[in-house]
Amino acid sequence: MLKKYTLICGAGLVVCAALVLGVEASGLLEPAQLTGHGWFAFALAAFFCILVSAVLFALLFFSSRSGHDEEIDIGDE
Repeated sequence: MLKKYTLICGAGLVVCAALVLGVEASGLLEPAQLTGHGWFAFALAAFFCILVSAVLFALLFFSSRSGHDEEIDIGDE
């Protein structure tokens, strides 16, 4: 079963790579020219993406170590 999904994912990656390389080789798309504002926005977005992921991983780590995840409140049954 896992081998089947691995082959399907691999074939999908090959098809995507072939499409990207085909469009790139055809010359239909011109390279995008970014201004200073564009590079600043790109850098700011990358910074905040990394910051948010680091904070979420830290919250997950500390939540796991605190033991709150293992407490179960069944109630009055």
